[in-house]
Amino acid sequence: MSKPGNVIRFTTTPEGADEFASILARAIEHVQAETGATTWMASRCEKDPTCFFIVDLFTDEAARSAHFEGSAAALILGEGGPLLAGEPEISSVQLLVGKNV
Repeated sequence: MSKPGNVIRFTTTPEGADEFASILARAIEHVQAETGATTWMASRCEKDPTCFFIVDLFTDEAARSAHFEGSAAALILGEGGPLLAGEPEISSVQLLVGKNV
């Protein structure tokens, strides 16, 4: 069941948080066009509205690399970059086990 993936934490400025959430909502249509992206979800922390996570899984390493060069990443970092309080924290992961993944 091992699949490559990422867990990415974004922290925005307080003023940019709602706009960043909107950008993430728009990014899903770009991810849906990527055949190698099998799972993609964006979440907002309940106790800190400036904290966001993206968790994604891919069919293979080539698909993960393509994702980082794709239109979703360009949208999130292009329009969302100025709203961030710092650099995204990217952790590359391998899925061990999961439900519906």
